[in-house]
Amino acid sequence: MLNMRIFKSVSIAALLLMTLLIVEKKLNSRIHILEGNIFGTYYRIKVRAPFIDSGLAAAIGQGFEEVNASMSVFREDSEVSKINGLPENAWQDVSGDLLEVLKASEIVYEESEGWFDPTIGKLVNLWGFGIGHKQNHPKDSEIKEELRHVGLNKIELNEKSRQIRKKDAKTYLNLSAVAKGFAVDKTAEIIEKFGYNDYIIDIGGELKIKGAKTSGRRGWTVGIAMPEDESGENAMALHLTDMAVATSGDYRNFYVEGQKRYMHTISPFDGYPRQHGLASATVFHPSCMYADAYATAMLAMGEGAAFDFAQRLGLPAILIIRKENGDFDIKFSPLAEKLKGEKNGND
Repeated sequence: MLNMRIFKSVSIAALLLMTLLIVEKKLNSRIHILEGNIFGTYYRIKVRAPFIDSGLAAAIGQGFEEVNASMSVFREDSEVSKINGLPENAWQDVSGDLLEVLKASEIVYEESEGWFDPTIGKLVNLWGFGIGHKQNHPKDSEIKEELRHVGLNKIELNEKSRQIRKKDAKTYLNLSAVAKGFAVDKTAEIIEKFGYNDYIIDIGGELKIKGAKTSGRRGWTVGIAMPEDESGENAMALHLTDMAVATSGDYRNFYVEGQKRYMHTISPFDGYPRQHGLASATVFHPSCMYADAYATAMLAMGEGAAFDFAQRLGLPAILIIRKENGDFDIKFSPLAEKLKGEKNGND
């Protein structure tokens, strides 16, 4: 199931107006900060360098615009919107960016045995978590009808010709649970093309870290959030470098009806919001796109299956599990044990 985080289109001009360029001096280093709003969330980028090229902000803004133009379900002219409007078995060309995201989606769909499925967008909308955000308890008949069109295997990708087609015209593609991670990776590529190798990128909580914050110590300190903690306290802080981090949680988009809590994570198998104790899944990976997809799949699975999945794929992952009394347990996959750090640090 997907954590359906929806993109909002922001023009490059507006993006640059929102961008602040701040310079901090820390331990003889200059930390340049670019921040603003994109994809319906925030972005905050820190680069350690003596100076920043004046063209970097514009290049990053152009990268954001390209992702929106390719993958935003809010834009009628986006590639994804055009795919969603295709009749059955009609081929459409796709850009290199979209091809990369679709290939990764197919891989994680197969590895997760269908728990990561970018075709459940209409079910998410039906439950009131997607476009429109109208909280709603749909009828069983409505859920069953939408389930008939769910399944990434209903979409065929031809990598050689760089084309896509749908075997079911009503299959609806929404890549928002992986495209934000892709945008982080794309931003990292842009920063490195400008010659910078010490940075941390944060787009709505999806991170990529490289190099060092200071010349005297390698890495950056990253906080792992505690679910539903209004104080802003972190569950822990990790000192990381040269990796990406993505978290999927059940505490940012949910509603309560009667005595029952409905979270945005919808099962691609029965069409209902998942009910389990896993409050958040954080995954560490070289690619933020893959970390994003894996975290989404693991939140859909639930704590037991998610832990087994992390072990099977060799993924460093941290699971925060909600207990019946409201407390939380924290569980580390074997490869995540070595990443443990001090509490409450953050860059």
